[in-house]
Amino acid sequence: MEKLTTLDNKVLGDWQKNLRLNYHWESKVPSILAAVLALGTLNHLTPSGYYLAKQQLEVKDLPSLGEELILQGELTKKLTSLICRSNVVYHNNTVISLKSVLIRPGNKPVINNSKAPDATYSYYNCQHWRTFTRAEVNAFATLSGDTNSIHSGENPVVQGMLILLALEDYLASNNLFFRNVDITYLKPVVINYTVKLCKEEKTLYGIVGDSVCFKLNFQEDKKCQKN
Repeated sequence: MEKLTTLDNKVLGDWQKNLRLNYHWESKVPSILAAVLALGTLNHLTPSGYYLAKQQLEVKDLPSLGEELILQGELTKKLTSLICRSNVVYHNNTVISLKSVLIRPGNKPVINNSKAPDATYSYYNCQHWRTFTRAEVNAFATLSGDTNSIHSGENPVVQGMLILLALEDYLASNNLFFRNVDITYLKPVVINYTVKLCKEEKTLYGIVGDSVCFKLNFQEDKKCQKN
């Protein structure tokens, strides 16, 4: 699948306002936002009920606001999973590539918000990060076109790409910018429970209660800054 799009400051502002994203990208498009839109070219082909299990992202450059982007997506169905490959092409170059693996997991969404013993994560630099709300999950579904049923109902699951988008914003606010990213979603995160981030070098662990819900390995690239 292929689609042309152009993002301007108003569109970027809508994403930032509705999803509590704080970093000011000036003239650039955040890499994860571009990747969300590229992955969205496959929304109509992706069956409901699948969960993100793993993603690999490569960022070579950040596109500029107001310029045409080509969004590409390809879906491959495996016996027990879906493989989604999506690209962002800018000035005839593939600048962002994303591979996503989706599965139907046996694990249920995390609903226990008990605190993990501090000693368990004593070797990490830990802090409370954020709590995703129903309004944010609904806003992301509307903005991205993601109609997966797991993101609705009594305990909606937070979209993996919303988590990744918020992580990019958090790291950019700390002067760290994605180049190569590998994220594994170990357990779903549901709304209204606080996610704690624990950092060890270039790895971030997302923890809800006493469960590690995602693990992010990343390499930063100063060339992918906003300027």
